[in-house]
Amino acid sequence: MIKSLPWYRVVQVGNGVWAIDEHGEVTAYLVVGSERAVLLDTGLGLGDIKAEIQQITEKPLTVVNTHGHVDHVGGNCLFSEIYIHKADAFFLDMERPANIEKRRGTLERLRSTIPDLKSFDLQDWVTFRSNKVNFVAEGAFFELGDRTLQVIETPGHSPGCISLFDAKNGYLFPGDMVSSEHIFMHLPDSTPLGVFLKSMNKLMPLTGNIDLIFPCHGREKGMPHIWNSQTPIDTRYIEELHECARRIIEDNSIGQTYDTIAGPGLYYEYGRASIVYKPEIES
Repeated sequence: MIKSLPWYRVVQVGNGVWAIDEHGEVTAYLVVGSERAVLLDTGLGLGDIKAEIQQITEKPLTVVNTHGHVDHVGGNCLFSEIYIHKADAFFLDMERPANIEKRRGTLERLRSTIPDLKSFDLQDWVTFRSNKVNFVAEGAFFELGDRTLQVIETPGHSPGCISLFDAKNGYLFPGDMVSSEHIFMHLPDSTPLGVFLKSMNKLMPLTGNIDLIFPCHGREKGMPHIWNSQTPIDTRYIEELHECARRIIEDNSIGQTYDTIAGPGLYYEYGRASIVYKPEIES
């Protein structure tokens, strides 16, 4: 585990909300209420995110994964139990060879771009397991005392993506479904783009009640590349992603060939929104 590098950047970004940026790779969020706290995602887990949380609050903690990708569940092993949607539980199965290979590939990529990592023995990280796994679904609520997080099923980027909505404060935590960066819909386990569009349709009626959206990835002009942006985004991203997906479904040849760290796809942008998608569109 990495302890000697500046691995996390922690910033309070809202009322009782802290963004925990793991070396620019991904941002987790700590939401603190009057009685309890919720950690949304555990990041890559190469550092000690639990220690970062303990510096902010000692309140009882619930850990929720917005989806099952390695950069959101890698630190699950630090906690006694976590919540995740059942459709993404297969990502946590470390008997599944594809999950082991994904972690090995992620570690190799990070070591190639962050030379300091080469001095750490991180091979055990490849097989870290989650402890007790609980399933969560549409309509569930996490009660924190003076605030509540509502679970909204928003499949697309992965089949079990969920968003968490704090109606009292007007905060939406969409995982990787809404972002100022490209939405990856070309992954092997991404749903058909029509499913993503339905998720945007589900979020659209909430936009009048959402003040801020807290994405897990994003860059900001002038920000050193080592860190993610900690600036929340506005609800127009939902509207623009909705239109972006609709246009791709209408004409899948509209995109341009595009290479990503997760493999090639086609890329299309509308307004500030952008989606990387599979050449064969299934609605």
